[in-house]
Amino acid sequence: MRQITSFSLGLYISRTEYGDNILNTQGLFELADQPRLLDLKVKDASGNIKDITRNGILAAVGNYRNAKLYSNNLSVFAGDEIIINNLRIDVGFRYEKQTGVIQVEDVKKYDMRSGTDQSEAIKSVTWGTGKFIRRNVAFSDWAGSLGFNYALDDQLNFYAVGSRSYVFPGLTTFAGNVTIDSKGNFKQPSPEKNEIFIQLEGGAKYGSAEFGGSFALFFLQITDRLQTNLKIIDGQNVLITEAVGKSQSIGAEFTG
Repeated sequence: MRQITSFSLGLYISRTEYGDNILNTQGLFELADQPRLLDLKVKDASGNIKDITRNGILAAVGNYRNAKLYSNNLSVFAGDEIIINNLRIDVGFRYEKQTGVIQVEDVKKYDMRSGTDQSEAIKSVTWGTGKFIRRNVAFSDWAGSLGFNYALDDQLNFYAVGSRSYVFPGLTTFAGNVTIDSKGNFKQPSPEKNEIFIQLEGGAKYGSAEFGGSFALFFLQITDRLQTNLKIIDGQNVLITEAVGKSQSIGAEFTG
């Protein structure tokens, strides 16, 4: 019996820092052969004129976000390839831990109107207060794979492979809503589970000078997919991202 092994072991460490900045301005446009911004004025029954837009702008800043995100990742992984005569075995494992810090500037509505400029576009301008809300999150999970390939002869091979993998929630998921509910908790919860992928596949491959083809059966399942739902918290409608989605695919494939 001839046996060959090829073992590998690794360590991955990273730190990522990035900013998430949003400024949303609303305008009034005429989309014709010559698109342009429009100024809208309204005259009431008394003859008073109110400026709705300001140089075509309906809302100077309707949505403002200034966030800083920091991520630390540490993972260890190992893999081995074992060849025993006509049988090849591949195995791999990975464990990862991520800690994150989200800092989001608090916002406030400002009335920027003056005695000479009473435009509605600057009546309620959203901007930062200079105060930052800090949130800490942490995730960990593992992934693994196992594969077999058996060469019956020079033309026919049988194989099977299975794997488990994961995806951590993006830190921007938590940067969009850092408000606190009446119980002192963040309205946007940290998902209790990570998105998990389970994949299984097995089949045969044949190749000769006259013909080549393959046949495979496969299975894929994704659980705890992140999806955004509307919830009522403290009497208000709030968009919350939760790990509740699930999908599954089963099938067969033939090529030749």
